[in-house]
Amino acid sequence: LHGVLIGGTNGKGSVTAMMDSVLRAGGVRSGMFTSPHLVRLNERIRIDGLDITTHDLKQQLAAVRQVMEQGMADGRISVQPSFFETITAAAIRSIGEAGVPIGLLEIGLGGRLDATNAVDNAELAVIVSIDYDHTKSLGPTLNEIAGEKGGIIKEGKPVVCGVGQEVPRQVLEEIARRRSAPFIDVMEATELARGDDGLPSIRTAGGEYSGLQLSLQGEHQWHNARCAIVALEALAAATGLKLTPEAVARGLADTRWAGRLQSVPGSPSMLLDGAHNPAGVATLTRYLKERRQGEKPVLLFGATREKDLDQVLGPLAPHVSGLVASRPEINRSMEPDLIVRYARDRFEPVLLRPDPEEALEAARDLAGTDGMVLVAGSLYLVGRIMELMENGTD
Repeated sequence: LHGVLIGGTNGKGSVTAMMDSVLRAGGVRSGMFTSPHLVRLNERIRIDGLDITTHDLKQQLAAVRQVMEQGMADGRISVQPSFFETITAAAIRSIGEAGVPIGLLEIGLGGRLDATNAVDNAELAVIVSIDYDHTKSLGPTLNEIAGEKGGIIKEGKPVVCGVGQEVPRQVLEEIARRRSAPFIDVMEATELARGDDGLPSIRTAGGEYSGLQLSLQGEHQWHNARCAIVALEALAAATGLKLTPEAVARGLADTRWAGRLQSVPGSPSMLLDGAHNPAGVATLTRYLKERRQGEKPVLLFGATREKDLDQVLGPLAPHVSGLVASRPEINRSMEPDLIVRYARDRFEPVLLRPDPEEALEAARDLAGTDGMVLVAGSLYLVGRIMELMENGTD
């Protein structure tokens, strides 16, 4: 089993999903671990493109708990493992036992101290982007954040870097140099062009991937596609797997990644996006400006309490026609009345609906049958709204 660790502030989930889809399009079996889940815990562990069954998930969690309890009893484990550490261990067991040659692990938070970084057979590290998020845990500067993210770089194993800003990129280069890890700069290694058929193509030293179409929405996904292709080329070089232009084209066209600029038709239509940090919100506002010209959705918004509303809510004001403040159903959610207080002078109208089901109903009423509702601010809120839509809440 060859492991790949995929980290970064934004884009790591999309890159993981793209790599998984391309591998399967080329006939290579793979396992994948991502977080958070949107509706069901099973979504976090996928083998051959399918969520783990509830039966298998329960078995894996029971096996992990048994090991942890034994470790606590005999003193090898001194602190009760967290939920994320437990599900990560279950994922690594599941992927290992599935007999797949490739295991793709999306980093949860940071990198250096993340539970996924415990794997010692990672052939490759991928760092898609560096931006401001979780600054209380990772540090207030891009340098410090890069230092934490760079913790996934393994001794002598390549790192694929999609980071555009010079200073954090230099931090990652220095970590790679100290660990004798080949450093591959995505922007230098790829060129995005347009083929004779008018469709985008991505050129690398290894070849040209033409006639490309992305199923995932937003211009930023082309950067993620470049990262995925370079990572797959590096993985192919390390493991001997074959990477064909046909598999790349089919895999990128078939990638599914819920809750990220996901359009859902209806009356009103819905746009679901887990934008929850400054870079994610910038991507969302660019999408609204360029692709939804003149269409101003009603914003259904909730956030976790550490978020800076000036950064994650303020920039959306010019692009929406009203706001419904709600609460993601997790312990560290921001009180929606704080959102209302902030939004009162910036949005019109502003409604307070702490319960997500009532918030969805209010946002739909505001938008009307011909309008659109945008759900943003937290993937946990997006997941709850998706669950309500699945259950047919009108």
